[in-house]
Amino acid sequence: MTLPDAPVFFAQHTSKGRGHDRLSAVAEARSKQSKAPPGLLLDFGAVHLRGVEEDKGKAGKLTPILPSGSAYEIPSKWKVPMASWVQRAAPSTKAEWNATVKESLKKQRELDVDALVVPGAELEAGDYPKGLEDQIDAIRRAWAERADDDPPWFAEFCLHDDWINLLTDLPDAIGVALRIRFAKRDAAGDASVLGKLRFVVGALADDGRKVLLIQSGIVGWLSLAWGAWGFSAGMSQESWLYHRTVIRRRSGQPSPPRVERYFERQLLHPVLSADHGRLANATGYTPCGCSFCNALAQGGAWDHNAAAQHSLYALASLTEAAAGADRTARRDAVRATIESAQNQWAQWKGTAGLSGQAAPAGLSVWRSLV
Repeated sequence: MTLPDAPVFFAQHTSKGRGHDRLSAVAEARSKQSKAPPGLLLDFGAVHLRGVEEDKGKAGKLTPILPSGSAYEIPSKWKVPMASWVQRAAPSTKAEWNATVKESLKKQRELDVDALVVPGAELEAGDYPKGLEDQIDAIRRAWAERADDDPPWFAEFCLHDDWINLLTDLPDAIGVALRIRFAKRDAAGDASVLGKLRFVVGALADDGRKVLLIQSGIVGWLSLAWGAWGFSAGMSQESWLYHRTVIRRRSGQPSPPRVERYFERQLLHPVLSADHGRLANATGYTPCGCSFCNALAQGGAWDHNAAAQHSLYALASLTEAAAGADRTARRDAVRATIESAQNQWAQWKGTAGLSGQAAPAGLSVWRSLV
């Protein structure tokens, strides 16, 4: 298929047991309301190979379908093999790069996805320039031998946020799929980091490339204002922001209970379920009419899966609202949505009983960057 025009949101499947099989329901819910469904991002680095193949076959109305797979030395948690190139160490020699790219593209062609995404290795400042050059050289070699009937290509780059200064010497027709590994969990409100990302996304878009931000959540949505073509997020929190923060617990210490969170589209921010209940009664609040919210409203135990599905539904709605004929129109739409969220919070922040976690982080920073 021909890839759609910007903006495009992709529901990203994550590890087995994290609701990967619930993504098609989001597409069904959107379709029933005559709204565009999200696409599907298959992640070879998160799900074993059989799971990727099964999820492709069960995609339903999720479209378009793109792959991702820049992760290495991952043992299978399910005693089912990961993709061959994912099981090995990250490539470093010409032969290793050739094998990785060849095996990945072969499997993607067999799956008949809507675009091919050439995997990369996670790059840090010390990997410049050789690590980046080795990856680009491998992409160029594979591009020169591509089949005539290949779908569009993307090159995936996985970078740390302290080295986002990426400009590539790729063939003109290749898009760029960026996976940024942020240093902090609260990077979504960091003006310095987001400013660097804005520069890179804008430069790549100015070069005529489709830019896809993988595993980026609301930051990916924000990047639509900078010229990004699309972004992805999944059912798990880590699929909304890829970061290096490690939470350590003492040996034998049990995991804390899962926090009940609800994504408030009007605030562009997840809040505690108790805060959601208070905001739902505030003046000017517009309830979400998706089927997942209807399930949450029925009471009983909090349904984390339904809340996550609502979040993806909301991201799809925000993406649709950012549609425009050109980059300027999309930027203006994102800006208007941020300003509306600022106005809503100014009205609601005095609501009795709200916790400190209800305050949306980053709105003023985002507004300054669009």
